[in-house]
Amino acid sequence: RDLMVKQLLANKEAHINNVRQQFEVMFEAMDKSGGGTINKEDFEAQLSDDVAKEFLILLDIDASEAFKLFKLLDRDGSNSIDAEEFVEGCLKLKGPAKNLELAAMRIDLGRLRKAMKQDTQTLSTWMRASSQTLQLVASEIHALSHRGGLPNPPGVPSARDRSDTFSDADDVVAV
Repeated sequence: RDLMVKQLLANKEAHINNVRQQFEVMFEAMDKSGGGTINKEDFEAQLSDDVAKEFLILLDIDASEAFKLFKLLDRDGSNSIDAEEFVEGCLKLKGPAKNLELAAMRIDLGRLRKAMKQDTQTLSTWMRASSQTLQLVASEIHALSHRGGLPNPPGVPSARDRSDTFSDADDVVAV
């Protein structure tokens, strides 16, 4: 029984190495410039090739959504993928998603949602407190300006001088 398990694991490892080599060959074929990277446009153009599409289909990777596939492979967000991103990304995307992976993602999303809710509540509380503080400051400035407690900036008439200009002191706009 142990021998059978060892043989199955060896076969699986050999299969993964074979697939890895196939992805490396596929990447080299896609990298027309030989620069070691592929941009989104080149990637999409190469996936229109029937051989590339069929190879991805054999590996249970949907090539019809090339843009999404490219974004998933472009781990560093550089808008280009190198051989390592391509090979490792394709290996991770190969085949259907496992229930364990999906459950882990649900848990992670739940934690993120909870953290965002807490952050939003904290920000909201801070904004309310800041707004109240600003209202108090504005009220104090308004009160001081009517009592003559604030010096006027050069060229700005005092509240007493302005009362001659306006018929009603309430028309003066408060800061």
